[in-house]
Parts: sequence; C-alpha cells; structure tokens
Amino acid sequence: MYSLNNIDNTFESYQKLIRLYEENKDKMFSDIHIELRQWFAANMSAALGAVLDKFTADLNNIHFDYLSPQIESILLKNDFLTYLKRQPK
Repeated sequence: MYSLNNIDNTFESYQKLIRLYEENKDKMFSDIHIELRQWFAANMSAALGAVLDKFTADLNNIHFDYLSPQIESILLKNDFLTYLKRQPK
C-alpha cells in the first residue's frame, strides 16, 4: 500500500507523486493500493490523475483503501473520484 500524506503545492509533494509512479510503473495487471490520510490540495488531483491514468492504461486496478473524510469530500466535489468510478456514499 502506498500512503500519500500532506500533499500540497510544494516540491516535496511532487516528489511523493513521482515516488508513487516510480514504485509502481512496472506493474501490469496488478492492484495498486493507495491511502490519503492527511491534507491533499485539490489542484494536485491533476498530477495524481496523470500518474493513475498511466497505471490504468497498463490495466491495473486502483484502490483507495483509506481516504480521510475531508479529502474524500474535496475529491468528490471536483469529480476526481468519479473518474475512478467512485460515487458519493
């Protein structure tokens, strides 16, 4: 499982997304598990979406094992989670 915490607009946050890609780029037909526990800036959805799009193009399944309620609310409002076929509860 890959945990992303405190994703904002800093260089370090972009590095975390790059590490997510690097650690999973060679997977094919796999389940990739991600959790978002602490702050996630809404505008970083585009960068995360680009990484996840690469994974789904390789026929991987993306699973959000944990989303904090605040992050889930933000990602539902901007329709990011509906792209991954996740609907509001």
